[in-house]
Amino acid sequence: MFTNKIRTLRQQGGFTIVELLVVIVVIAILASIVIVSYNGIIQRAGEASVMADVNQNLKQLALYEAQNSGYPSNCATANVKVASGNELTCNVSSNGNTFCLSVKRGTTSYVVTNTEQTAENGLCSGTAKVKTGTEFTAIASGQGASCGIVAGKAYCWGTNYIGQLGNGTTSDATVPTKVTDTGVLAGKTVTDISIGDAHGCAVASGAAYCWGEGSRGQLGQGVAADSTTPVAVSTSGVLAGKTVTKISANGDQTCLVADGAAYCFGDSYQGALGNGVSARTVVSSPVAVTASGVLAGKTVTDIFVGGYYSYNGCVIASGAAYCWGVNGWGQVGNNSTAYVTTPVAVSTAGALSGKTVTDIAMYEYHTCAVASGAAYCWGGNGNGYLGTGNTTSSLVPVAVSTAGVLAGKTVTAISPGDYHTCAVANGAAYCWGNGTQGQLGNSGMVDSYVPVAVTATGVLAGKTVTAIAAGYNHTCALADARVHCWGDTVNWWPGSLGNGGSTGSNTPVLTTTPTL
Repeated sequence: MFTNKIRTLRQQGGFTIVELLVVIVVIAILASIVIVSYNGIIQRAGEASVMADVNQNLKQLALYEAQNSGYPSNCATANVKVASGNELTCNVSSNGNTFCLSVKRGTTSYVVTNTEQTAENGLCSGTAKVKTGTEFTAIASGQGASCGIVAGKAYCWGTNYIGQLGNGTTSDATVPTKVTDTGVLAGKTVTDISIGDAHGCAVASGAAYCWGEGSRGQLGQGVAADSTTPVAVSTSGVLAGKTVTKISANGDQTCLVADGAAYCFGDSYQGALGNGVSARTVVSSPVAVTASGVLAGKTVTDIFVGGYYSYNGCVIASGAAYCWGVNGWGQVGNNSTAYVTTPVAVSTAGALSGKTVTDIAMYEYHTCAVASGAAYCWGGNGNGYLGTGNTTSSLVPVAVSTAGVLAGKTVTAISPGDYHTCAVANGAAYCWGNGTQGQLGNSGMVDSYVPVAVTATGVLAGKTVTAIAAGYNHTCALADARVHCWGDTVNWWPGSLGNGGSTGSNTPVLTTTPTL
């Protein structure tokens, strides 16, 4: 029909401009149909190739195990291979009893394990599988609970006595449970998350939301009241028209970054909100952290408030660290123990001289930062949590020891807990300080004044750690899109490890995959 139309037009003496446009459009439509059909055929062929490789390699591993009473440490030994263009991941546990195998081509991937031999969309994380859509992208830890982000949604687990898990209840959870997203979070994408002593907060679609304890105004909703589900942080004042990018929660305060500036709400005790106020007052809506002093003209990129009831905060602005609030142990880092009500520069006269700060975090008694690829801490040091090899406190930043396991490594992230500190370096986790509840993750139960390697022969075997979050007496790490936690062997906070049980561990355990 189409060719007959062209022939008729030619016989009539040629094409008009309109007719020519019609011809071009029709040709384009036909071409796009051909391309789509071709791409569909190619995609189906790719999926078939991936599935064929998975099934064939599953048979190869089963045959090897039957003949050798265990799986091979090198999967190639079992003749595991894939077609050209396909990407293979094959991980076997150190004892040869478990494996995970995945094959990927483009955006298509299928995964199987020794216990789950039906192929599903996903990839391997060590010897465990990560189903497509259940990957964690961020983690945070607080006093007895932790939270993470999965597929743009917030999930939390652990203690929940006042609703800090944000799921509408006050019941503890031993596995990740979704923070209620049918109210103010409906349809929004979570991009940052934090949990403090008894409340949690998140950034979603450029705005801030909090839940849990709000008796000191730390939910920022305009009134001092608790909530077991998320409430919107007030935007009727200083946050009007601003886009929130980062948030941090502790015991009685919350701080955030919006449009490159810092804002806080909650208890103003001894300068905790950084706005020049020292009297203990309840501030239930955001106020601006003073930016007329050392922060003048600078862009704030990150913010962190101390855990438990620390009443202080720090920011990174233009590659340098600035802190405020309670300072009895020198945790502000300005070579003083006097509290400060507005930001002051962390001392750069010594260890931080000439260095660029890229990460900062604090807990109740000490503060730590990553600067130019190395770790530095300051403040109290009762259990050796400054990582200097002794228990001497410091009013200014000191370098964490690199004489042992951190020698030659580049530190990328750091997180202080209550009496311990952990960091990520070269894709692995390291901790130091109080280890009496297994929170160092090195299979021991004793303190260490210098960094020790977190056990990587179990669930962390073969995985790359990208983020770490130390809480009151437990720690969690993000590795290959899965969360792994350790500590709390005294079981103060049931479920803080998120693995379905209430027993602590002095080595990492795998947190349960969340139900979407």
